[in-house]
Amino acid sequence: MTEVDDAKVKRAVLVSIDFNTPRFDEELDEFIQLVESTGLSPDIIIGGQRYKPDARFFIGKGKVAEISDFVQAHKPDLVIFNHDIAIGLGAP
Repeated sequence: MTEVDDAKVKRAVLVSIDFNTPRFDEELDEFIQLVESTGLSPDIIIGGQRYKPDARFFIGKGKVAEISDFVQAHKPDLVIFNHDIAIGLGAP
């Protein structure tokens, strides 16, 4: 078995918002497992619940600020969303 060099493990912020998804918990577990299977280490999972995507920021202004604060303080390698995000955010 090969040991993983902790200095090379990339750290990630995971973002997953519940838009009243019936299987949200299962999908979140699958998302975490998928990220970990790539060798990434989740630093934090930023989540929340919204009725629908925010027209301007998708996840809402407060969540954007929360992600920004965490990224500035902890310097992760990636921020990964568990959502399809289109330019212009037309429809979810």
